[in-house]
Order: sequence, then structure tokens, then C-alpha cells
Amino acid sequence: MNQKSKYEPELELIPTDAEMNSSIKWVTIREDSLKTIREIGDKLTVENIPHLVDLAPGCKNGSCALTYLLIVPEDQAQNGLLVIENYFIELHPELQKSKDLEKQGKCPACGFDNGHHAAICADCGLQLIVEY
Repeated sequence: MNQKSKYEPELELIPTDAEMNSSIKWVTIREDSLKTIREIGDKLTVENIPHLVDLAPGCKNGSCALTYLLIVPEDQAQNGLLVIENYFIELHPELQKSKDLEKQGKCPACGFDNGHHAAICADCGLQLIVEY
């Protein structure tokens, strides 16, 4: 029987015991405030993406400002990230304009046409390619 913790959003899709005990690998796709995690979690539910909410590791020791993790099955991570992207575009519509400029090879800050492979905008100096 699945039980919700007090930290889980109302509409959260709780994985079954079989899913939790299977070979499914769960991955974190977002770390944020409980409010934001709940809002994104509700959108994941609408998209039928199973997810869990948990306190960030340091928070369990009381050493953070209550940061939460949004966790999904690894095979749903890309779909979950798209849901997150769309969530932030809904909140900040100007992000879509920046995304569109970037697809055209233009700087999202100043609109200068740098081409698709520029790492830094030749006009304003914005770093265009972020490597991890």
C-alpha cells in the first residue's frame, strides 16, 4: 500500500510498490522550493509522468532552507524536463522569445546574429554555450 508523506503534492502520481521495487532507476530532475515542486508535480501528473517529492539530502539534517527534490523514472526524465521548461515559459513568456532567437543563431539578450556555433555573442559578450 502506498502512503503519501506530508511533503508530497496533492495530485502526485505515487509509484506502485512494484515500480519502486523493480529495476526502474529514479533520477532527480529539479531541486526547488516546495511550492514550485508541487506546481511542477501537478503538471507531471497531467502528463501521466510518475514522480516523487523528497527533501534534499542536506535538508534532512536541518541544514538548508527546505529544498525539495522532484524525482522521476529515468526513462521519463526528458519528458519531465520538457514539462519543467514549459512551466517556466508559462511563468515567464519572454523565455520563449529568447529560445526562438537562440534557435535562429541569434543572441537571446541583444538579437545579434552570431550563427549557430558561436560560444560568445560578438556584440554583447553573452556566453551562448554553457558546458557542464
